[in-house]
This record gives sequence, C-alpha cells and structure tokens, in this order.
Amino acid sequence: MIVLQSTYITDSATRELHLAAHLEWVGEGFSTKRFIAAGARSDSSGATILVRSATMDEVADLLAVDPFVIHGVATYEALEFEPGLVADDCHTING
Repeated sequence: MIVLQSTYITDSATRELHLAAHLEWVGEGFSTKRFIAAGARSDSSGATILVRSATMDEVADLLAVDPFVIHGVATYEALEFEPGLVADDCHTING
C-alpha cells in the first residue's frame, strides 16, 4: 500500500481551475480499484490518497496524469508500507 500526501503549491483560485479534472482523475482511481480512500486534509493544505498494492513506478505513472501535477497545483510525497493489522470495520466510511 502507498500513502500519497499532496501539498498545494498554488493559491485556491488556481486549484479551483483544475479541481474538476483532478476529481475526475481521483474518480478513475476508484473505478479501477487503485484507490482505497481519498480526502482533503483538515487544514486545507493538501490531501491524502491511499493506493492499493502499487509499486512506486506505478504511482509515478498515476501521478504523471494527475491534472494537479500537470498544472503545478500540488506536489506529492509517497510512503510505501505493508499494513500488518487492519480493523475489521475498515470498509465502512466515517465510522
């Protein structure tokens, strides 16, 4: 699993210009079952995406087509890890 942490590097008006295309990219990640969860950080400085069983090369390929990357809206940090324990109810949203 890979955790992607994005950090916005532009103002909110610039982000807004590319948000619809970015959300379409995120939706494609879910429809192809690559993404497990995604959401904005509470301080509005970026977002987090959990990527299912991907290599760093696959993640680089995914990020290369993210409109936020293409248009210089955000940078990403990728952290690879193997979950050793998972809660029984982790499939639920918000609870």
